[in-house]
Amino acid sequence: MFKKISLIKEKVFKRLFRVSVRFNAPRISGVALALLTSTLNKNAGKRVLYIGSAGSLGDIDALMKYSGRLQYLRIERWHFRRILDKYVPYSDITETSYYHEEKYREGLLKVREFIDKLFSVYRFILSLDAVMTTNIGYIEQLELLSVCKSRKVPVVILFREGVGNRHALEVDMMRWEKKKAICDLFICNGDLIKEKILEHQIEGLDSHNMKVCGIPRLDVYSRKNISRKKNQLVFFTYETHLKMDRYFKDQKSKKEFFGRSRKFTEDVFKLADDRQDIDFILKTKGSYPLLLAAKKEAEEYFKGKKFPSNLRIICDELAADLILESRWVLGSSDSTVVLEAIIAKRPVACPDFDDLFETDSWDLFEGPTEMISRIRNYDDLAKFVKRGDHISGSDGKLDKLLERYFYKTDGFASERVERAIEALL
Repeated sequence: MFKKISLIKEKVFKRLFRVSVRFNAPRISGVALALLTSTLNKNAGKRVLYIGSAGSLGDIDALMKYSGRLQYLRIERWHFRRILDKYVPYSDITETSYYHEEKYREGLLKVREFIDKLFSVYRFILSLDAVMTTNIGYIEQLELLSVCKSRKVPVVILFREGVGNRHALEVDMMRWEKKKAICDLFICNGDLIKEKILEHQIEGLDSHNMKVCGIPRLDVYSRKNISRKKNQLVFFTYETHLKMDRYFKDQKSKKEFFGRSRKFTEDVFKLADDRQDIDFILKTKGSYPLLLAAKKEAEEYFKGKKFPSNLRIICDELAADLILESRWVLGSSDSTVVLEAIIAKRPVACPDFDDLFETDSWDLFEGPTEMISRIRNYDDLAKFVKRGDHISGSDGKLDKLLERYFYKTDGFASERVERAIEALL
């Protein structure tokens, strides 16, 4: 009954927000957003607003659980898209064109004026001490961050991404050169990303406002019992088209990469059908369209067959929880979850794309490694699962790999992050 009432209230507040934006009533929008903002913990410390989706809460959960110095509130970033879209064509503007197209200037100024009036009410109601987000480029939030800076509200970027080898980071930084960081503190996972940002002189970031702390959500692997697991396999899917555009320029390589990715997923479906004694989970990124696309792919594969009862396709559950409860982990070898699974001492397999690249620099391992199994076909996948809990690789190599990307995996990243934020506040 209480849940039903809560959902009705949320629906009413969302409608109030939509109507207030449409009829240019920013202060009412501020009240509506305050009513839509959730309080994540009851700590008496400084109040930090987190702008992010439910799927990105792993780090915040860790901060609350393993440090507990600050109080966090959360609002979804997509609310601010509605304001942006009122004055600027959202589908037209991009992260790299945002600051460089004269035609957007007048509209963006109106967005900032609207948010400035909204934020004066919003901040007063919620007594905010700081605002936190996870990246520098999300276009929905940029005018909000500008307003925070003008009102002297500290902005923290707890960077969730940036785990990539030197080649991938070089490609990313070339795009970042067209962006601008609006923040007082940029917290990153390791020295490699900091080194690349400083090398490319990204506007708004320097050695004074950047801090390397590690990744809070990885603390769970040092704090929880990692030996408890189910007879379950989790496959962390990836956005094939994004990787195609990131890694390849010629259409032939893109087509080959797409085909192998599709075949790998179909092999997982086949194995789920063949091994009814194992539970299979496909975890997409936290986006409803990606979830629907994965389900459609499964429906196309099993067309005319009974859908296996041991197969689930999900998007919202935390990666760490799925890794810890699973016996096997599948993912792309350039993905952070693969390293998380290795930390948790789970056997890991990845589709083998090495022959599509001229160098070994495309994934996190940068060449041959015993830490994962490379999968070329269905037989490889079936054998990987049949081997059970076999894990290869030396601790010394693993320690060097983790230090490169995560700074430290000692279970205290959450404390380092909150101390850095407290020092700012």
